[in-house]
Amino acid sequence: MDSKISLLIGAAEQGDVAAANALFGALYAELHRLAKHELARPGAAVSLGATTLLHEAYLDMAARDASSFPDQARFMGYAARVMRGVIIDHARERHAQKREIVDLKFFCGFSFVEIAAMRDVSERTVQRNWEKARIYLHRKIRADLAL
Repeated sequence: MDSKISLLIGAAEQGDVAAANALFGALYAELHRLAKHELARPGAAVSLGATTLLHEAYLDMAARDASSFPDQARFMGYAARVMRGVIIDHARERHAQKREIVDLKFFCGFSFVEIAAMRDVSERTVQRNWEKARIYLHRKIRADLAL
């Protein structure tokens, strides 16, 4: 099996799309296990599932220039790094959306309905995120005042 993987890695590095797809298929179960492991790491509290993470990482890796992987272990290490990057990007996006809601509500004076339409989410989602942000800010201000 390892020699088959090595041949597929070599062909994929040469730009063979069919080999890249075959490599992904051959390693799918192990990559899925790796995705579960990455999601279980401390600090990786995101709303991604293992399959979604795996597929987003695959799309990310496929979009990059060809990288050299002399063996399966290095390929799996690279896949783990890409998965961690996808997790970080996802978390940053979620936090940015919450900051954008605070800006729109507090500083711009938009209603929950208007913000929901702008962000393409439900009004209830905007209300929940607003409440979470409000509680967070309240706690931070109280903690700063206690110093």
